[in-house]
Amino acid sequence: MAPRPAHDGPDRRTSVTRVRLAAADRREHILDAARTVFLRSGLAGARMRDISVLAGINQALIYRHFDSKQELFEAAIAKPFEDTVERLLAYGFDADRYLESPELRRERLANLLHTLLTGLDYLLPLLSVLMFAEPDRGREFYRERVDRTIDVFVEQIEAFSDTWEHRDFDVRLVVLSGLATCVAVNLDTKLGHASSSDRAQLAAALADNILLGLEACPG
Repeated sequence: MAPRPAHDGPDRRTSVTRVRLAAADRREHILDAARTVFLRSGLAGARMRDISVLAGINQALIYRHFDSKQELFEAAIAKPFEDTVERLLAYGFDADRYLESPELRRERLANLLHTLLTGLDYLLPLLSVLMFAEPDRGREFYRERVDRTIDVFVEQIEAFSDTWEHRDFDVRLVVLSGLATCVAVNLDTKLGHASSSDRAQLAAALADNILLGLEACPG
C-alpha cells in the first residue's frame, strides 16, 4: 500500500478554530443563545441542549454560569426587560423643567414616546414570552414589574397635575392609552405601513394628540 501523502487537504478534525472567550463574554454568548431559544420555544419548551448547540458549547459549560434553566430564563428574558423599563423610567418627568412652557411639555413628552416606541422593538418579543408562553409566570411578572412601571408614571404625572391647566382626566387611563397606542404604532411600522417608519415624527404627532386632549379646556 502506498504511503499516505503528508498533506492532502485540510484535516476535518482540526479545521474548526475554537476561540477561548473571557468568562463575561462567554456568559453573554450563552445569554444571546438562550434568548433566541426562549423566544422561539418559551420556558417550558426550551431545552438546555438546544441552547448549548446554538451557543456552540458543551452543555456542562452553561451550568458553570447558571444553576438552572429558570435562572437562565431570568437572566436572558426577565432581566433585560426590567433593565429596558428602568431606562424608560429614568426618562421620567422633571416637573420643574417640564412645566416651564407648553413647548417644553411637548418636547419632553415626544422624547419619552420616541424612547418608548424604540424600546418596544426589544420589549414586545420578551413580553410575549412572559405573558403568553408562560401565563402564570406572565401574570406574576406583570404585577411585579409592568404594573409597577405604570404606577410610577401615574405617580409622576399626579405629582404636578395641579400646577398646569388641563381637563379632568383619569391619569392611569391616559398612561395605558399612550402605552397601547405606542404598541400599535410599533407593530404598524414593522408589519404595516412602511411610510410610517419615522418614529420621531410619529412620537411628536402622538404627543400633540395627547396634550391637545388634556389641555384643551372648555372656554
